[in-house]
Amino acid sequence: MLRFRFTLLLGTLVWPALAGLHAQAVKDLPRPTDYVSDDAHVLAADTIAHLDQLCGAVDRQAHAQIAVVTVADTAEEPIAEYAVALEDAWKVGAKGTDRGVILLVSIEDRKWFISTGYGLEGVITDEKAGIIGRQMQQYLRVSQIDEGVTLGTEQLASAIAADAGVQLQARRQQVGPVQQTPTLRPGQLAVLAGVFLLLILLAARTGMLPFLFGMFLGGGFGGGGGRGRDDDDGDGFSGFGGGSTGGGGAGGNF
Repeated sequence: MLRFRFTLLLGTLVWPALAGLHAQAVKDLPRPTDYVSDDAHVLAADTIAHLDQLCGAVDRQAHAQIAVVTVADTAEEPIAEYAVALEDAWKVGAKGTDRGVILLVSIEDRKWFISTGYGLEGVITDEKAGIIGRQMQQYLRVSQIDEGVTLGTEQLASAIAADAGVQLQARRQQVGPVQQTPTLRPGQLAVLAGVFLLLILLAARTGMLPFLFGMFLGGGFGGGGGRGRDDDDGDGFSGFGGGSTGGGGAGGNF
């Protein structure tokens, strides 16, 4: 009976946390606190800080806004429609100029989409968005999420800056070659989750549970929702400005 109660308690605590990684409808996403919203928690803190600084430079110098968004999934909504709903909710780009673009990556769906506002459709054409996305997906498909998102964001920033005739005052981050690393599928993740739960049960029986939790929790977790900042130059994020989109852009799988 004690073992059953422990298993039930463990399921009550762990399952909501695992379920929270999925079904991220636009209405359920937290409001953006910076240019990068890493709601899938897959980006390193230094990547977030770099991209926030770069997008801030684009905002201040080229008068355009880039929103970088990762989600666990799109709650079964087609990613193009999800991106439009995200723009409707967040209004990326200044009102009147509509110079905004969203770089969206859905991890579990293994999809990406670059959505452009009306004011950037001549700069980030559907063809240009497709080229940038295909370069980015080479990294995404081998789980190099930081590298892929960095490359995509930097390509968007460069195109916008070139059109505006400005030299962005932001440090660039070098993206290395694609590393062919194995990718875990949902079934493999389920097996790993089962092994992890089994380890917890065994640790509880042998008195090693405090040690096990200390080992896993002591190292912390990478990524975040845009908390990391590098404010060496310019003002911080002051919110998106009221832009709109007609649904232009491009997307693909990885």
